[in-house]
Amino acid sequence: MSKVRFNGVDYRSNDLGHALKVPDRDRLIVDTYCSHTLGKRAVCFCIDIAHAERMAELFNQQNVQASHVSGRMAENQKEQILTDYRTGKIQVLCACDILNEGWDSPETEVLLMARPTLSKVVYIQQLGRGTRTAPGKEYLLVFDFIDNTSRYTQALNTHRLFKNPHYRPGALVAAPNDMLAEEAATYAKGEKPSVVLGLHLWVDKYEAIDIFRWQDEVKEMYQTRELEAELGVADNVVKQWVVTGKLIPDHTIPIGNQTYFYFRKERLDEIQKQFNIQKC
Repeated sequence: MSKVRFNGVDYRSNDLGHALKVPDRDRLIVDTYCSHTLGKRAVCFCIDIAHAERMAELFNQQNVQASHVSGRMAENQKEQILTDYRTGKIQVLCACDILNEGWDSPETEVLLMARPTLSKVVYIQQLGRGTRTAPGKEYLLVFDFIDNTSRYTQALNTHRLFKNPHYRPGALVAAPNDMLAEEAATYAKGEKPSVVLGLHLWVDKYEAIDIFRWQDEVKEMYQTRELEAELGVADNVVKQWVVTGKLIPDHTIPIGNQTYFYFRKERLDEIQKQFNIQKC
């Protein structure tokens, strides 16, 4: 993941497709479903169409009825697959961007987050595909697959989204306060909730979850091009000032082979004076 490039909002899809074409990773995702949630309706969010096809094939090899679905399919073929999923003929849907928004499935009990994303919008859209209630559905299980990255290129996961640094296998991450309190009391007595016991989860070791998200740190700052527009200077002028040491950025984000610079908005007047730029 260290060489996956960033397009200003998210990872570049082509880079992800190459970097994560890892058979062991794909098998881990299938094994996770088969070991802990076999028989439950699940959506596996994939990197691209080729990845969705590979994942569906792997599930079918394990006798799990699965199909890939994409926006490039004929409308009638796509609708038939979605209908088969709703009626239970298909247990696992392997999808790329087509199911990110505009599709609801109350029957979905499991989400397999096999497509890393830096975008909070994309992650919430994917999460939303399984949050609708349905008769007999007590909870939504989310499996995040964490890849090796630098701190600035860590993909979103449920704990980072909800700013929860504490991990317990199968524990609630988002729920009404009374449910969270009841679960905490159960763990405090040295017991596990019945839901967790049924998942057959185990832990090799615990680590603190880094919930730092650089996008939150810079959301009120100017990017390099935004600052150039505010100053009315040519493209790459601000970057050149930074490279030559004339201007110090407030935040520096290294992602892949690129470095991105951010500046606090309240520094605009100071920078205009420093470089003799008249206010627009």
